[in-house]
This record gives sequence, C-alpha cells and structure tokens, in this order.
Amino acid sequence: MRQIAALLILLFNHGYAQEVDLVRLGYDEDRLQSEQLDISVSSDGKLIAILFKDRSLKIFDVLANKFIKTLQVPTEKMVERGMHNFKMDLRITNDEKVVIINDDEMIILNWKSGALLKKITIENSCASSSLATSYIAQQNILAVNSICGVTTLWDLNTLSPIRKFENKRRRGGIAAVALSPDGKYVVVNAERLKLYEVPTGKLIKEYDMSSPLMLFYDEKGENIYAGGMVQAGVVSNSKCFINVFDGKYLNLNIQDFTVNKYSEGGPMAGVRYKDRMLITLHTRTFQVYDANSRSVIYTTKNDRGYLNRNFFGSRQIYPLGGGKFLLNCSGNNINQIYDANVNAITGYFYADSNDDWAMVSRDGRVDGPLSVLSKVYWTSRKSTSRTALESRYESGFTPKLLSLLVTDKSTNLLAEFDSENAISTLPVLKLKSVNKLDASSRRLESVQKTVSVEVTILQNGSQVSEVRLIQNGKIVKVKKNNGLSEYAFDAQLSTAFGEENYFAVSALSKTGIESQKIKFAVAYKGSSNEKPKLYLLTIGINQYRNPKYNLNYAQADADSTSNRLNDRTGGLFQEIIVTSIRNEEATKTRIAAALTDIQGKALEQDVLLVYYAGHGVMSSATDEQRDFYIVPYDVIQLYGRDEILKEKAISATELKEFAQQINAQKQVFILDACQSAGALDAVASRGAAEEKAIAQLARSTGTFWITSTGTEQFASEFDKLGHGLFTYALLEGLTGKADGNGDHKLTVRELSNYIENKVPELSEQLKGSPQFPSAYSFGNDFPIMLYK
Repeated sequence: MRQIAALLILLFNHGYAQEVDLVRLGYDEDRLQSEQLDISVSSDGKLIAILFKDRSLKIFDVLANKFIKTLQVPTEKMVERGMHNFKMDLRITNDEKVVIINDDEMIILNWKSGALLKKITIENSCASSSLATSYIAQQNILAVNSICGVTTLWDLNTLSPIRKFENKRRRGGIAAVALSPDGKYVVVNAERLKLYEVPTGKLIKEYDMSSPLMLFYDEKGENIYAGGMVQAGVVSNSKCFINVFDGKYLNLNIQDFTVNKYSEGGPMAGVRYKDRMLITLHTRTFQVYDANSRSVIYTTKNDRGYLNRNFFGSRQIYPLGGGKFLLNCSGNNINQIYDANVNAITGYFYADSNDDWAMVSRDGRVDGPLSVLSKVYWTSRKSTSRTALESRYESGFTPKLLSLLVTDKSTNLLAEFDSENAISTLPVLKLKSVNKLDASSRRLESVQKTVSVEVTILQNGSQVSEVRLIQNGKIVKVKKNNGLSEYAFDAQLSTAFGEENYFAVSALSKTGIESQKIKFAVAYKGSSNEKPKLYLLTIGINQYRNPKYNLNYAQADADSTSNRLNDRTGGLFQEIIVTSIRNEEATKTRIAAALTDIQGKALEQDVLLVYYAGHGVMSSATDEQRDFYIVPYDVIQLYGRDEILKEKAISATELKEFAQQINAQKQVFILDACQSAGALDAVASRGAAEEKAIAQLARSTGTFWITSTGTEQFASEFDKLGHGLFTYALLEGLTGKADGNGDHKLTVRELSNYIENKVPELSEQLKGSPQFPSAYSFGNDFPIMLYK
C-alpha cells in the first residue's frame, strides 16, 4: 500500500525558531479518489473551494461543516502545477462565482447554479509556463498576469475586461501580480516591476529588480512586498530576498530583506498580518517572519527528500478571519490552518473529490466521517507504525472542529498531541482462534450458530481498558481488562446481511485511543429460513408535566412515522411489532420496560427502529461527566438540575447499553430532539456537545443514528407543515422520495442522505437560514421499506 506522509514541524515564538517535530499526518493513496490541485477561500472566510485533478470542483461550507456543492469543470484536462508550471489558479468570490485558470483558458462558473458564465482564452499566453492572479473582493476585480507580458483586469460583476497592460515578454522567471486593497493600483512583474494606476492606466513607476517571484500588498495598501532571487552561479546557491516598496509610488523602503538560499525555498506567496509576514516557499515550506526584526519565528521546514507530494502547493495564503489562514504547504490533499494569535499551525484539513473530508487539530481532536478517519493517520518517525484518526474517536471526536478552530478567540497555544507516545503505547492484538481452529486464513465457515473467538494481546497489555468484538459493524461484546493476555468471546452467527458475518476485534487503551482492528469473516452455513421481524418503538411527547416545555407536533410526528413505516414495510418482515408511547405514558420506567421487552425477544436477524420526538438536553456537569439525555414526560426542569435528569431522563450511556444488549444487528435510532424555547442561550454551547455524544454513541454501538439534536423548538416546528421540520423531511423521504437509486427499496443510508439534504433546504425556505441535522451510520446499510 502506497502512503503519503505530510511532515508538519511546528515552532513556538521565543524570539527564534524552535522546531518541534511531533505531528506527522498521512493518508492511504490507494484509497484516494483524486489528487487535490488548488484551494481558494471566499473573502468572508465562510466557503472553501477545492479543485481536484479529476475536474471536480467542490465547495465546503465552514459553518455547516460539509460539502454543499460539487461541479465538473468544463475542460478537457486539468493542468498540474509543478516546479516549472504555474498555469493553474483558483478563486472564489462572494457573489457565487468561481474562476479557474487552467492552462490558456479562464473559466468562470456560478457555483450555486452550476452555470458556465464565461470561458475565455487568455490572450497572448505564448505557451507560457507561468500565469498569476490577484483578486480584490470589495471591487470584485481579478487581475491575470502572464509572463508573456500581458496583464488584464477583469470586472467579475460584468465579466468584462476593464484594463489591459502590455509589456515585453519576460525572459524566464514566473508571473506575479498584486492589486491594492482599494483596487486603485496594480503592480506587475513585466521584465521590471511596474506600478500602474488602474482608473487611468498610467504607469507610475518602474523598478529594476532581479527575478521577481512574489508580489503582495499589506492590509492597508501602504506597502508592496516583492520577493525575488539574486543568482550566484549555481541556482541552488542563489540568494532569495524580499524588497518592501511604497504602495502608491513604488519607492524602495527596505532592500534585500534576506529570506534564505534558493535551495531552501524561493518566496511564492505572502500575506502581511499585523507584525507578521506569512510566506510560502517554492520548496513547499511555510515561514512566518517578524516584520520588525525580520527573523523567522515559525517554519514548517521543508523535507522534500522524505515526502511524496502530489502538486506544488497553493500559491496563495487565504484569510479565514480573526488571524486564521488557510494554506497548502504540503503539496497533497492535507491543507493547513495557521493561527497568528498563537503563531502555530493549529489544524489540518484533508479533502477528496468523493465528498470525503477529515479535520484534525494540533491537540489531537478529530472530525469527519468515520470511513475517512480510518484512512488518514498519524505516522511515527521512529518506525513504520501508524494510527488512524479513527482511533481517537472515543476521546477526541469534536463536531464542527474546523469552525471551532476558525472562530476560536483564545490566545493559548494548544497542547500538541504526542502521536509518537500514542503509537508506541497502543495495544497490539492477534487473532488466536475461531471455534478453536487456526484463523490465519481470516475466512472461515461454520454450520453452528454459535462461534467462539480467542484473542491474544501481544504488546502493551497493561494499557488495555477493554477489548471489543464487532460483528457486521455492531459492537456485540465488550470485556474489561482482565489482567491477562488472552480474551475469549462467543457470538451468534446469522444471515442478517447475507451468509458472510464480518468480525473485528479491537482494544481501547486507557488513554481512550483504539488499537488497530483485527478483521476476519465467518460464513454461516447453517439453516436460517425465517424472515426477520421489525420491532418498531415510537415515542412522542406533546404534553409535559411542566407545561412550559410543551410541544406542538411531537405526537403527530410519532404517529405519522409509525403509520408510514407500518404501511410500507410489508414483504420485508415476517411481522411488525409496534410499541407506541405518548405523552404522560412516556416515563423513564415505561420506555425502559419497552426496550427491555424487545431485548428479550429480538434475534440477530431482526430489525430495531426507535423513533423519539420530544426534548433532548445535555447535562450541565463537567466535560468528563456530561451526558446527553432524552427527556420523558415527568422531567420538570431541563437545565441546572442534573439529579432530576439522572433519576427521570434516559441518558446516552443507558441507550448505549440497550443497543448493545439487544441482539438485532440492524438498528436505527431516529431522534427529533429539540431544545426548549426558554434555553436558547444554552443551545449554541451545548449543540456540539450533544452531537458529539450521539456520534460516539452510534460508533460505540455500531448502529445508525439520525438526529436533529441541537435545534431549538421554534426553528423546528412550523404550522405550515403540521410537523416538526426534521420529521417532515423524514416522512417525505418515507414516501419514496429518498429512494435515490430508484430500486423501489429504501435503505437507512438513503433515508439519512435525503434528510441531511432536505432539512437545510426547507429551513432556508421557511426561516431564512439553513438548519443542518446530524446523521451517524456506523453499521452496515439495510432496507427498511419496499415500494411498488
């Protein structure tokens, strides 16, 4: 398996560059859909555009924490940016446009509608190997500079050129251009540096500067920063420097601000932020300078000899707001977030063209779909060992992590996750036997329904917290550390997902990190002719003992969901066992009794579907003790009285125990759990915590969870719909609209995808802003309805 590793070396600002080599990230290249070519960020920092080699253009919404649009760029082939090829650039505007510079063409799309607005052949490109752009959002002006000598300014409002500057063709080097923040001036690399006044086209001044490589203005437009190179015989010994000019007159203010040798990196792109100067180098290195002392205070320190990269890295450094910046200095599908407030790269954002994405912070928090977190990993400098981001899900999963890093105003430097120590202390497992037979083949057969599994801990047994047996994606057995090196399990085979039963065994360490899974399969050859049964439990609470928590449509939501599922599941199941709990009946005792009854009856091949409409809340305890609760009828206070929640509400921990103890391997929990209208101040801080609790609950049980957790009452219930917003989308999906592939069979994942896309659309129509539900599916997909 080929692997890409991105070495990220972090430094502290102590007046000198202090290198810290702890965080190393990589991903499995053979699981990659497409290599990333470029990135861009809207000027408000809310949208990230990512361009891929397979011509996919994807838009990621930072606040929504998801890809919201995918386009195919209308071109024959995407140019790959390389050491001597700079004919690729990407820009996203605030008026729903994206501009792609690709070889000798400029393509302008409306990303929201997907419409091609304009496709332009770049004039006089003369087979150039270098093009550059500069964009000013306030005026919506884009400057395109070719090394051939032509610089064109485009008004992206009218999609027409507003000014053209023609100069002699450059002899070598690369293109460079910079617009002033007010759009009144443009400086270009045209054999010499030339400063023009945009409204009149007047040449203000020119300056003879050796081999300009980079141009940018500071935030106020007072200074121009020009990076260049002075050749000294052998190119690798040439000196790279930065000159600083007056922004309106091109008068030289600072000359020969030395960067380093060309072999260590020539300046390619830069940003001035307060007393910092952020620079990317052609060696795929990122450096930060103190603008006053001119000393390097932070660097990723290039390691080109070790790393396998896809492309040259981005030529731009994009502000995300609040001193945060997005860049790519790794030259692959892992992008970096630099925080000037703490002078460190604090986050790493992985993206792929198939909607895969993952986020990891400097301190080891992770976010993203579990399938993606399994292919992005920390690597070790001392060995070939690695651990996937998935291993931190139990202790480090943090919903909306990218948004949190971007909006965080803290100036405290995050403690760095010590991946070396984490990898070296992880338990290492070996599958000893299945049914007392050698399991080296990893595929076995059995006519017996019961299968026995034996596992040996080879390394770091003292670090084991618990060992887990997973069957068809569902955790079926958990054993705590027994102080020994061997663990034994029994499991029941079934044909719930076909003849093959897919197993995995893993160990959770005492630090909350999961070991690498040992996977194997057992084919069940015994008889199993019975159709599965569907156990359908619906709970809806309109009327609470405390009337201020009353809801309008929870009972109607539960009734409609029960009826819709009961009407459309015929043919799939031998029997549908329906349990309905409403209003004052919905106490903890009654709900627990219903789940216990199902636990005593359900077999492995059966299906459990639980629907809940009512309040959901996080406890107010410390982080270690906080838990998510669904709120039965007789809970009289939602916030500030954790003892009431523990006594009368049902926690995520208790739901986890029920899910693990119920034999049915196909389980889906649908929660339309809203906040009370009187607790809106608490919603923002608790929404992410609730989402985290649900996500970890889903993973720890290997079941499907679809939830509206974190939304407030008045954002989710509408008289016009007669239902809560979330359940309205659910019911619409159950009519067959969620059957994405048209095979007249609705699966849980199809339903989940439909709800995730429909709820934001409906909420934007009805209340002016999108509301995003959460869906976590860690079990295998399965059908729940049939359509004629």
